[in-house]
Amino acid sequence: MPNDGPQQRAKTMMAEGGNGVRPAFVLFVHVFYPDIWTEMAAHVAATVRVPFRVVITTPHDPQKIDVVPSDFLVSQAVRQVENRGRDVLPFLLALEAEGEGFEIGLKLHTKHSPHRADGGAWRRSIIRSLLPSAPETAAIVDAFDHQPHLGLVAPRGLLLPLRDRLNDNRGSIRRVGRATGKAFTRREIRQGYFPAGSMFWFRRDALKDLSAQRLFSEFEAEAAQLDATAAHALERMFALAAERRGYVALPVDLIDAAGTLRTAGEAHEAVANQPISEHAWQPPRLVLFVLRWVPFAHQALLRLPRPVRHFIRNLIMGKPPQT
Repeated sequence: MPNDGPQQRAKTMMAEGGNGVRPAFVLFVHVFYPDIWTEMAAHVAATVRVPFRVVITTPHDPQKIDVVPSDFLVSQAVRQVENRGRDVLPFLLALEAEGEGFEIGLKLHTKHSPHRADGGAWRRSIIRSLLPSAPETAAIVDAFDHQPHLGLVAPRGLLLPLRDRLNDNRGSIRRVGRATGKAFTRREIRQGYFPAGSMFWFRRDALKDLSAQRLFSEFEAEAAQLDATAAHALERMFALAAERRGYVALPVDLIDAAGTLRTAGEAHEAVANQPISEHAWQPPRLVLFVLRWVPFAHQALLRLPRPVRHFIRNLIMGKPPQT
């Protein structure tokens, strides 16, 4: 291959269908904000030193999406999609199109969070957690290779208790769960965890039940919804789906313990003792106590009209970050 820069070599490899090297993992990125992707792509290039493939989904012109400037990039594909389902439906569609020809994946998106003053800092902390130094990134890939029960790896401090952050998504989780073939039980939801921010490493087989073909009709048209959509529900279902298939979900700082945490219950117990990220919304303890332990308190709150429910929540708890 000629001595061109990484950008030109990547474009050449795309035209040739790759360079014959099998990727160690596939990076899936939904690019809604191309300028943020430029920053993210540079970080990917600086921290990945194993062969990898990139699959990008975007509602924008594919020709305007940057190629990752890395010598380790095997190939990059860009799929233009409609603005529907936030980062979740495009991810499921890309998974389906990619098929079963890979085992390990990383899901990222150009999270902007304009409703939060710390939106940029939150995104960068997630990216740095999932893609730390080059040796640490390679160690994450190796963990999947050597721990066959490891299904999902979330950012540090962002694998959070589901029951505390359901917001208005309890009904949506049950509805979308039924569309996968089997609804999640109250116990699964009450005991489950989810990767806040919707970015994580994963094993392909762990998410096999989340079929884009089955779930496509569940996704509403984009109308700037703040909550209770299929996208919000699926964000809270990724780890549940992995556990249902017999895998465990762990934050990145616990993967060294993956060899001893072989069941969802063991993983939950370990995660419960981990500190929560400073960027994660943490409900006040008194409110958590009331909603968890006062009989029917949470059910009574959910029966209130949504505007009233939102007003009460924002008044006593502060507005939670939308994801």
